Amino acid sequence: MDDRKRQYELLKLERNFQKQSNVLRRKTEEAAAANKRLKDALQKQQEVADKRKETQSRGMESTAARVKGNGENKEQGT
Repeated sequence: MDDRKRQYELLKLERNFQKQSNVLRRKTEEAAAANKRLKDALQKQQEVADKRKETQSRGMESTAARVKGNGENKEQGT
């Protein structure tokens, strides 16, 4: 009888260990997925910021060229 109790306790401990292992594995996978989503979001945010800077600098160059061009036109007209 005592041997059966020990076997049952061992089985119960093994099941509990397996459950904890599964929970830990799932939580680890969830954390890795969350980290990947965060990393992807940060990368996309950086790409958008870089693109915005590039567009703004092109706009400034264009504006500078127009201003310079307008200044030359006024000088020729006088």
